Amino acid sequence: MAESALSTVLENLVINPMIQETSFLRGVPEQVAEMKRELRRLQSFLKDADTKWRNGDARVKNWVRDLRDVAYDAENVLEMANYMTRRNNMKRGFRGALTRYAHKSSDSKQLHDVGVKIEKINRRLSNIFDSTSKFDIAKIDEIEIGENSSKDETLRARRLFSPDSDDNVDVIGFDSYRDQIVEQLVDPDNQLLTVISIVGMGGLGKSTLARKVYDSSQVKQHFDVVAWVAVSQTYEVSYLLQEIIKQTTKKNIEEIDKREEEMRKTLGEFLKEKRFLIVFDDVWETTTWNQLQNPISVFVEANKGSRVILTTRIFEVARHVNQKIKIHELTLLDSEKSWELLRSKAFPSYQDVSESTKNELEGLGMELAEKCEGLPLALVVLGGYLSKNLEYHKWSKLVGKMDWEVLDHENNARRILALSYHDLPDYYLKSCFLYIASFPEDYEIPVTTLSQLWIAEGFVPHRRGEELEETARRVLDELVQRCLVQVTERSIAHGWIDSIRIHDVLRNWAIEEGGNDGFVKVCSSHTDVESMNSDAMPACRVTLHSFFDDKLGGVVPNLRTLLAFKLGEIKSAPCLGGLRFLRVLHLEGLRGIKIHNEIKRMIHLRYLGFRDCWNIELPSSMWRHLLNLQTLDASGTIIRCLSSSFWDIPTLRNVYLGNVAVFIPPKPNQQRSLHTLCIEESPSFTYGCSDRIAMFRRCGLVGEYNWEGTIESLMVGMTTLVSLTLIADKIPSEVFFKFPNLHEQTLFGQLTDQRRLSNVNLLPQNLKELCLVACKLEEDPMPILEKLPSLVVLQLRYNAYIGRSMCCSSHGFPRLQNLTVWGLRSIEEWKVEVRSMPRLTRLGLTLCPKLRMVPEEGLQHLTSLQELHLSRMDSLSMDSIKKLKENGCKQMRSDRSKALSG
Repeated sequence: MAESALSTVLENLVINPMIQETSFLRGVPEQVAEMKRELRRLQSFLKDADTKWRNGDARVKNWVRDLRDVAYDAENVLEMANYMTRRNNMKRGFRGALTRYAHKSSDSKQLHDVGVKIEKINRRLSNIFDSTSKFDIAKIDEIEIGENSSKDETLRARRLFSPDSDDNVDVIGFDSYRDQIVEQLVDPDNQLLTVISIVGMGGLGKSTLARKVYDSSQVKQHFDVVAWVAVSQTYEVSYLLQEIIKQTTKKNIEEIDKREEEMRKTLGEFLKEKRFLIVFDDVWETTTWNQLQNPISVFVEANKGSRVILTTRIFEVARHVNQKIKIHELTLLDSEKSWELLRSKAFPSYQDVSESTKNELEGLGMELAEKCEGLPLALVVLGGYLSKNLEYHKWSKLVGKMDWEVLDHENNARRILALSYHDLPDYYLKSCFLYIASFPEDYEIPVTTLSQLWIAEGFVPHRRGEELEETARRVLDELVQRCLVQVTERSIAHGWIDSIRIHDVLRNWAIEEGGNDGFVKVCSSHTDVESMNSDAMPACRVTLHSFFDDKLGGVVPNLRTLLAFKLGEIKSAPCLGGLRFLRVLHLEGLRGIKIHNEIKRMIHLRYLGFRDCWNIELPSSMWRHLLNLQTLDASGTIIRCLSSSFWDIPTLRNVYLGNVAVFIPPKPNQQRSLHTLCIEESPSFTYGCSDRIAMFRRCGLVGEYNWEGTIESLMVGMTTLVSLTLIADKIPSEVFFKFPNLHEQTLFGQLTDQRRLSNVNLLPQNLKELCLVACKLEEDPMPILEKLPSLVVLQLRYNAYIGRSMCCSSHGFPRLQNLTVWGLRSIEEWKVEVRSMPRLTRLGLTLCPKLRMVPEEGLQHLTSLQELHLSRMDSLSMDSIKKLKENGCKQMRSDRSKALSG
């Protein structure tokens, strides 16, 4: 991936305004200009070098490695100069002037050192260029980096988000399996605990089928509790138990006794009173079920009609279960279904393809479908590739290329994946795809986190007039359209992708490809780390799963990225020494750890994540050194202290905070560039958790906030804030008025001084999405909220309003498309006047036990209404639902089957 390294450095040189304005670099303009010329000149040789390397030329592989290393060294020098400029700019006022004067000589020395390093880099670049003729590396074309690249417009033309595909596309050919499994799950005549196994080779669609069944509203309504647990080849029983407890009991991880025996007792006692459905996805060993049932049984037979679903590649695993079992062995698709699936991906509904083109390509498409030999994964990935290459000659050429002699379904699927990967038109698309393999197997990846990581890595190109986050979504959309990743969740608000997953066959290929390129190394043991010493192309990014290696800094001193997952068993602080060039540091699941001062030396850090950690102590002075930091993700995490210097970081863009024992909010002159802010008063705060908060406070781990004062401070100067989430016991109502550029807002907690809400003129005019939870509004909020001119999504959840009636006025909510009303237990009457909410397309009603009628008079005039979602609305009259359907609701879904049949 030398192309990625080189292109990233060039983009920083050409586009990044901070690099351009760095005063330290203005002192050495000739050397910087020469570095830029040499890097650009060498970039045109990369395609031929890559081809020769992949054909087995070891000398060229060394050439590529040297070029990658020098490109990264160049970026390190540039960022060091940038860091020194930022550090000096922060020394304000008279005292700052004295400090700058006192450090003038050391700054001059540092400037000299920067110049010397750049000269050395230029000599190395010159030597690398001279060796191109020696290795017979040809210049192919000059790749332009910058705003005027034609590829910029290609990316800009791509859709911002992928449209929803047909829910049944990915289970083509498996409809009968799905119907049979659903019938077995809800069978009222079978009250015994029953295990349903789905068996088949990799890529056959086992997990997809299980997910379709699991997400079925009929199934969700039938069971009291449900849980989905990814097992995979490496697993720990304690982790599986924790996941089941979290999902079924809704307990926070800190509330769970981690002793395995206690977890077994807790889970067994809880489940024996429930009708449950547990899915164990991707089981590899026959012993897994035995480990869950011995020595203390987790799944007790209680004649409640509970079910367990297993997906596995191994038939012996499926029938090993000592329980009543039903086995579904999936088979390969026949020719007709294969072409149906391939066609659905090659000609997706959102893509405008003429009938003449479809007819021209149909014959070739059927041949290509045959060559996939009925494997759904191969058909899906090939379909994604074909959708981007709708030319007859390409399809025809591919028919000959796929003429494989050996019948090997998984390897043939990998060949199709390689074809699709190498067809990606841009270096950053390839980098972004390989990066996804860094996450653990079957890991559900939040798209917001993934986008921020891509941006921190420098993979996302700068586009004029477009935020980096928006460009990142376009990149993800391209990967989704090519069927290289699976969408696991979409926002009901605007259809954007919320989370993704990568199939394990694709992930394994990407790990292998990324390892060969030195792009990423995925380690599951200390042996994997030690083996990096002998790698021909040492990785610049490392992922650790369920362990930490303190020697990592010595093995890979130039490491740029460290991602570590499932660190709950780590008893001592991870040693971060020698990792001073890190751009990304993500540690997940640490418990009671003090992070040492080595983190202060990581001045290149752009992303710092402590996800789902507990009682983390950070050096209070570290923030004044991390002047390149873009994102701090401490969601679900308890941190002891966040000092004032944190808010001085000039590049800070996204902040996610769990509970901070000592919280010092920003001063008026601090932090004027923040984009996203999320603050939780307690980790994973939900209603009914006051006992947990009190426990944390008694332990001294949770602070007693003066939230009104804190939020007042937060509201001063943060005019750039676009997304705000506040979770607290009490929130001042002024928070509605102080952020003029806000697009998304979530407030979880009781609003104080509610009289201020009546001031309509102060409402944020750009607000598009609003979620109110447990706000306990006493007055009907609709007359105020309906005047928000840009509001598209409104969610009122769990006693957001505690009154008895709501009224939506005529001409109110002019742009509202999505309305969710959940858990308003006191509401008895809801009126909607004609011409209110003229653009409403989706309405969700859940847990409003006193609401007996939907507002027919106003809703029946809504020709835009497409979906009505009902859940646990037992008191609702089905007559009103029928009338609504007859008068314009095009599609109705419900968790209650009688609502549909009625």
